[in-house]
Amino acid sequence: MQRRAFSLFELVMVLAIVAVVAAIAAPRYNASLVRYRAESAAHRVRADLEYARSQARLVGVSRTVDFDVANDAYTLVGLEDPDTKTVPYTVSLGDEPYRAVITSAVFDDLATGSDLLDEVIFDGYGRADSGGTAVLTVGGETYQIDVNADTGEATVSRQ
Repeated sequence: MQRRAFSLFELVMVLAIVAVVAAIAAPRYNASLVRYRAESAAHRVRADLEYARSQARLVGVSRTVDFDVANDAYTLVGLEDPDTKTVPYTVSLGDEPYRAVITSAVFDDLATGSDLLDEVIFDGYGRADSGGTAVLTVGGETYQIDVNADTGEATVSRQ
């Protein structure tokens, strides 16, 4: 009775093919992961801006979203974290799962005409006191979140 097995040559060929496929797939996987993180972070910011806007309309009280560019975070001032009710609603985009950098957050100060504000205030009607943009970067992917000064609506675009 003779045993059938793979030869050493066949085994080396299979390993070489697997290595080539892995070498092709790894960079594509990494690029898709970076794109996913950047897109997720941008949509999270947009959703939180819309949440602050809707809360302002719901209770008729102004709500502020304050961007901390130095720490890659933002806070929904006066709102509690949905998961832990005892702490302010703060999102750190530099941490997992996003690993994003807030490149800039520039909003117009309509009272003075300057664009030095790093916060958006929604009045009791959900209108923004200023329009502007926040820019997020993950790896080579950049997304911009625009806040319309007239409506307070936030939109996301890839740069």
